[in-house]
Amino acid sequence: MRRRIRLTGRRQLPKSSVSAKIIEREDTKWVALAIEKQEPFKVFPVNAKVKLRLSENKCSETIDFGTVGNPETAERLNNSEFSAPSCQLRIVAAEEDQQGLLLGSTGTWTLRSPDSDRTHDDGILLFQTWDISPQIWKLDIREEEYPILYLDKSIVGSASWARSDPVFVGCVLPEVVRKIFGEIRERYADDGEVRWMQDWLNWAKEVTGHDWEVPSAEAENEEVSLWMDEIVEGFCRKHGVIDKLRSYVGGRE
Repeated sequence: MRRRIRLTGRRQLPKSSVSAKIIEREDTKWVALAIEKQEPFKVFPVNAKVKLRLSENKCSETIDFGTVGNPETAERLNNSEFSAPSCQLRIVAAEEDQQGLLLGSTGTWTLRSPDSDRTHDDGILLFQTWDISPQIWKLDIREEEYPILYLDKSIVGSASWARSDPVFVGCVLPEVVRKIFGEIRERYADDGEVRWMQDWLNWAKEVTGHDWEVPSAEAENEEVSLWMDEIVEGFCRKHGVIDKLRSYVGGRE
C-alpha cells in the first residue's frame, strides 16, 4: 500500500503555485516552467535549487531549473518518450551542511506531451499511448492523479479503439474498473479525500444507483467481492457490453 511521507520541516507547496508544459523546438522536447505565485517560495533561501521530477512507468528524470532567486524558464527534456509523466516540483537545499535536503515540494500532477492523444482528455480514466509491447494495455494508478490506461503505441487510434471496440470494452474495461476499485478500497481509510477517488465513487453511484460505502479493512471477502461485482455489473449494464459483443460476434460469422 502506498503512503505519502512528509519529512520533518518539508513545506507543502500548492500545485497552483507553478505551471509546467512540454514544448517542442526543432524536434527536441523541452519543459517550460513558470512560477505562478511567488508568496509560497519566499520562505526558502534564494540559493535553494528548483527541480522538477518526472516519472512514468519505470522511467524517471529530474530537471534542474536554477534557484529560487533565479529560476530558469525552460530546460531540455532528455527522455523524449515521455507520454504523460507524473510531475512534482521540489525545492532542494544548496548549503554544504544541508546539500540535497528536501525543503519543500508540491503534490504530483500529470504533465501531457504535446503529441499525446488529446481526444479523450476529459474523464476519470485517461488513455495514453506508450511502448508496452508485448502487452496491449497497462493500468497506472497514481497517488493523487487520475488513473491512466496505457495502450501500446503500435495500435493506430488506440484511444478511440479502446473506447469503442466491443471486445476491449466488454473484456478489458471491467477488469480495469475492478483493479481501480481494489486500489480505492485498499487506500480509502488514509486517502479517501483524494479527488480522483471521490470522482470514481460518484461514478459508481451513477452506474449502480447505490451510494456505496467503501468496505473497511476488516470487511469479509464476500462483502468486498459483492461491492466490486455490483460496480462492474453496473458498468456493463450501462454500456450494454454483452449486447454489443453479441452483435459484433454475430456480424463476423
